[in-house]
Amino acid sequence: MKTELIKWEIKKLWMLPMIPVFLVLCLIFNFLIIVENRYGHPGALYVDYVSGVSEQTGSQMGFAFDLRAALLPENEYKQALLSQTVGAADIFETYDVLQLYEVYTGKFNMQGYVAEALEKKYSKLEKRVTELAERDASMDLAAAGMTKYLLDSLFERLCKAGITEGMILAVMIALYVCGREQTERTQSVVYATRRGRLIQREKAAAGLISAIVLYGILMGVSIALFAAVWRMGPIWNADMSSQFYYISDLGIKLPFVSWADFSIAGYLAAVTGLGLVVAVIFYALSYIAGLVSSSGSSSYAAYKGFLSVLVFIAFNFAVIIAAGNSGWWLMYEGLLWTPVGFWWSSPVWFSELGASTLVSWQECRVAAVCLTVCALLLFGSFRRFYKKEIL
Repeated sequence: MKTELIKWEIKKLWMLPMIPVFLVLCLIFNFLIIVENRYGHPGALYVDYVSGVSEQTGSQMGFAFDLRAALLPENEYKQALLSQTVGAADIFETYDVLQLYEVYTGKFNMQGYVAEALEKKYSKLEKRVTELAERDASMDLAAAGMTKYLLDSLFERLCKAGITEGMILAVMIALYVCGREQTERTQSVVYATRRGRLIQREKAAAGLISAIVLYGILMGVSIALFAAVWRMGPIWNADMSSQFYYISDLGIKLPFVSWADFSIAGYLAAVTGLGLVVAVIFYALSYIAGLVSSSGSSSYAAYKGFLSVLVFIAFNFAVIIAAGNSGWWLMYEGLLWTPVGFWWSSPVWFSELGASTLVSWQECRVAAVCLTVCALLLFGSFRRFYKKEIL
């Protein structure tokens, strides 16, 4: 690849008005999410209180914590804190993981390979729960009774929105960069140069670099805004497996059990990093769609590519839902190993994910599979593009 050509393609892309406009609109939308979550809940100020007093009481609940909490100055939130923490017990000491396996297989009538794989996963998870019990992970104070709301605001709303926006931005960039020559009807001139159609390599690299940088700006600014508005302080160091954070499934409150130890800040970094992989995967898929859709002198290659990606996402999502509703569990589990299934599960990455996963760290395995398949498809698409006749 030629560095100068990559720089030139990046410059052309960043001069496009739609890039900064879309980025600014996304940041405004994310800021509105943050503000609405912060000031739209009457108990949001409780987070400030817990963050402040945790420096005096410590962040680990127990007998010593109860004594220190009882000596806190009187405050409108003190009684709420005491009622939520006094006498707290480690929930992982009595958490029966295999019973959860029986609930899922019984509720969904899972049999055969799916049931066997699920049983193996929960047997492995049982060891993980033992580790959490040994270090009293569930006894972490976090944000006390506001932990669920706070982390849902961060991961289910803000991070999910940011990852989705980064994905859309990557799709837009890929299709524009790939189909620019067809759109502007300059392909006959550009492809007749010494570099010829190999210029698509530099275009792909320029678009990928731009998509990564823009995703970093989008998530970085959004997270900074969240931190500035919520002022979590020591809560950032709280354990994600605190008993105050849970996931609801089948009407049951399930503790958040991750496959590795995560603080809230560490988990946020991991989710943001894997979100970048989502953007890269959809960038590759879109570039493939753009290369395959470009034909002759048509100026509609980008539109056809966008339609192809949209149809793929909609079809993939619809089939996942249909398979789950119909009880076709082998198909359902297989379809979750797709880019759409990978993206959709982002709020609970790195956890056991209930009946939606059959192996540990499935989101990481799916990311690796999707990246490999996209790389192979992209290589094949480039070869096809170089050989086909372009008018």
